[in-house]
Amino acid sequence: MVRADAVYAQTVSVPRQTSSKGYYAWVDNVKGIGIILVVLGHVLRGIEKAGIVQKNSALIVVDSIIYSFHMPLFFFVSGLFFHNSLGKRHSDGLIRNKFDTIVYPYIVWSIVQGCIEIILSHYTNSHFRPIELLSIMWTPRDQFWFLYILMMCFVVFIIFESAFVKVNYFLVTIILSVLCVFRDRLHAPFIFDLFLANAVYFSVGILCGKFMVLFEGMCQKYIVFLLVAAFSSQYIFHFFCGFNYTRIGFFSLYLSLISILFIIGISINLENRMGVIKYIGKYSMPIYLIHVIAGSGARIVLHGFFHMNDLYVQTAFGTIVGVFCPIVIYKYANSYGMSALFIMPRSGKPYLAPSSIR
Repeated sequence: MVRADAVYAQTVSVPRQTSSKGYYAWVDNVKGIGIILVVLGHVLRGIEKAGIVQKNSALIVVDSIIYSFHMPLFFFVSGLFFHNSLGKRHSDGLIRNKFDTIVYPYIVWSIVQGCIEIILSHYTNSHFRPIELLSIMWTPRDQFWFLYILMMCFVVFIIFESAFVKVNYFLVTIILSVLCVFRDRLHAPFIFDLFLANAVYFSVGILCGKFMVLFEGMCQKYIVFLLVAAFSSQYIFHFFCGFNYTRIGFFSLYLSLISILFIIGISINLENRMGVIKYIGKYSMPIYLIHVIAGSGARIVLHGFFHMNDLYVQTAFGTIVGVFCPIVIYKYANSYGMSALFIMPRSGKPYLAPSSIR
């Protein structure tokens, strides 16, 4: 959700391919899978919060599996291309670019979503107050926390790069892992707690990005191992141990990482068989920005006007609308000179730049 671009490798014997510009085809597939999980997770939570269905053990497990790795996945992918972007734009240029493509849409769509929630307060699950619009600069709301923390990651790691001649990212990752695992004992403020919970994935992504060819090859070659490890770990975590994604510990950190590697491995090996998912991945940022509005609207229409309360219908319809409606809005906005809804006008770019390009 950040930005993206990808396609993928078919079999273990097929060599990885990148264009002269360093385009990594498989990233779109990863982001496509990730953003679908984001939309699905929020649709399910919206249905439950609206009282359309009662929370049950199946929904709790599905929710926990999704939330155990879907947002760390995006931090990891962003970290993969951190050094590529830094080398291309340098520190000041990268900060300006991320302000245009992360901070600016964060502010615009926090305000847009907040205003819609105020206007439709009688129909939505949210009880947003106008005064809260002023607090988005220090307290992100709803799904927008990701953009806030992602920008923090870029700023912090750019500071590392500027302050030290050579950054030991293995040591940084170890430190961030410990802070992530024991952050409940630190009692850090909300924003810093979120940063500690996710910065480690950004750092691991940077580490893997330094050895991209090896990283791709390993994920491609050992896909069967990753599949078994990811599924067995999810089973042990949720069913054998009875844990929930909110549990903080080394097991949770491992579970996120092995699930992320599995998603990447699948995406690489099924390069030419994920056309729709690849297409969705290209628009992960606008989907992320608008999916809550679109998915909530779909739920309200089905429940309020058609009295349709079937879980499967609500879930399928809400997810489809939540994924594709933002794409339509994004394309319409760019076609009719309203790209300022998504990117800072001064950047001169009508579309979101792909993060999978060097």
